[in-house]
Amino acid sequence: MLTNLFYTINFSFAIFVSIIALVFAFLTIIIVAINRQYRTITNLFACNTAIAVIFYCIVNIFSCIYGLQDDESYNQPACIFRGYCYTASCTAIYYSYLIHAISRLFFAVFYNHRSLLAWRVHWLMIIINWFICITSPIVPILVYGGYRLEQESHLCIATTKIFITSMYCITTAYLIPFSSIIVIYGSILYHANRSTRRVTPFAPSTITPVTTNNIPRLNMKREIQLMKNMLIFTGILACAGTPYLILVFWYVIAQQSSPPEPLYLLSINSVSFSITLMTVNLFWVNRDMKSCTLRYLRKLY
Repeated sequence: MLTNLFYTINFSFAIFVSIIALVFAFLTIIIVAINRQYRTITNLFACNTAIAVIFYCIVNIFSCIYGLQDDESYNQPACIFRGYCYTASCTAIYYSYLIHAISRLFFAVFYNHRSLLAWRVHWLMIIINWFICITSPIVPILVYGGYRLEQESHLCIATTKIFITSMYCITTAYLIPFSSIIVIYGSILYHANRSTRRVTPFAPSTITPVTTNNIPRLNMKREIQLMKNMLIFTGILACAGTPYLILVFWYVIAQQSSPPEPLYLLSINSVSFSITLMTVNLFWVNRDMKSCTLRYLRKLY
């Protein structure tokens, strides 16, 4: 049996990282709101992700506050609703990343199809994002015990002890968007490699040797940066849902033995920590956000 100190440390950590994510999410929305020149499609998706992050962090902070209570009866009010909100917020975040990847695919690969680059298409993707977020987590409510208080984690979630509902949640909220993101970024990288090989051999002969040598070098730098961002992005996403996925299959593969109790809280904290890392990463790699923040910091100092 885990001690109260263990839960206090874990829930305090989850609240701390959620507050950091909230700060960067609100910064993203504020910067886009007060700077008209930053109202681009890329920043539209950044704000959509920021709203999803805010939704998740608020739900997670309230869940952690309930989890810190010594008397577990405090966890009972609106338990099913809080479990639904937690799953819905995770779904909103992962699908917001997915539609962001789809938008990059449109601009990087299908740029000749002008209709795909229109604002209305991207607004439609955001509407679909939130429609999936609201509707898909309803299914576990229809299953008895789908959302319930999990004694090991002190949280109201889709418990991993019921395989049908937990597998449904991890598939719809994590596996589908995660695998789709990998396929999309793989397609973008493949297209970038093909473009580099196609452009480099046909460099004009009138270009000076220095400039000609710079063409493949610049393309290689762009590909390396693209691959670096993709690896960081997919790595963080993979770390988020892996512990929960392990718990889901644990009860199927090793039915005779119970999983380690710390793994339950690890499955929750890994999501919180990964979402915070992703929020900070998306903020910092966004040139508009980065330049605006540095400009205001220079004014302050």
